[in-house]
Amino acid sequence: FNPVMTAAGKPECPLQRAGHAQVIEGRDGSWYMAHLCSRPIKGYSILGRETPYKM
Repeated sequence: FNPVMTAAGKPECPLQRAGHAQVIEGRDGSWYMAHLCSRPIKGYSILGRETPYKM
């Protein structure tokens, strides 16, 4: 499968290392994606993993 989203090769993106996504349909019919990611600071993910939602 091709990646649905990626920050590979884009170190300027604040959210990196995206993975384990789940596509979700909202009550109004809108589609969202929940996934894990990290926000590296100087190459280290000191804050751990985050769960953002994308529309």
